[in-house]
Amino acid sequence: MILLFPAISGFGQNSTENVQNGTTNNTNSSANTNGSNTQQPIKSASTGSQLPVTTKISEKGIYKVQLTFITTLPIQSPNLLPKSGFQTQIEFLNASAAAPTSNTIPQKESAIRGESSLGMPASQPNIIKRLVPVDSFDMAIYSNDGKVLWNKTNQAVTAGTATETVSFNGNYTGPITILINNIKSSNIMTGTVTTPLSTPTPPNTTTSSTGGNGTTTDSVRFNSKLT
Repeated sequence: MILLFPAISGFGQNSTENVQNGTTNNTNSSANTNGSNTQQPIKSASTGSQLPVTTKISEKGIYKVQLTFITTLPIQSPNLLPKSGFQTQIEFLNASAAAPTSNTIPQKESAIRGESSLGMPASQPNIIKRLVPVDSFDMAIYSNDGKVLWNKTNQAVTAGTATETVSFNGNYTGPITILINNIKSSNIMTGTVTTPLSTPTPPNTTTSSTGGNGTTTDSVRFNSKLT
């Protein structure tokens, strides 16, 4: 009996030390975990941001032309553009058509994917765009004193949409005019099956200003500034 007491005493001390060590380790582990939780996640600067868009009716009232600036450069407004250049998506919409609603664009919701028969979310008819068939157009950008900074001619349009990448030498800053002219109508819409086709009805204009095969031409101007 006397010989067993030291062994039992020693066992108790070792158990106490082990418990203390385990408590210390758990405390350190908890501290490390809390430290990692205090780090805030890094969010992208572009999260939730919307691309700058500007819209204008063409001179003859045929098209509602919409420019969406999709460049990776930070553009806060379509009225202030980078002097090095930008990329823009050009959409030709029907200026004479009413805005699409659930009444004007009947929706047939799919039971499988929850989408309309037009490929759009059934609950958002306002995002459906009435694109119109356009064959081609010319585009030029002028400085405030009328100098041509950039231009292209006979640009093709697919499903009422085109994309242009504009590059400048960076030497000019100030007001600019974006001219999209010689917009030639087309009787064929290609490249999409999800967008409702729309035929514009230009006021007081049914024949071509150039007199070629009944094709109607139109133009539109946007004002902006290079910074």
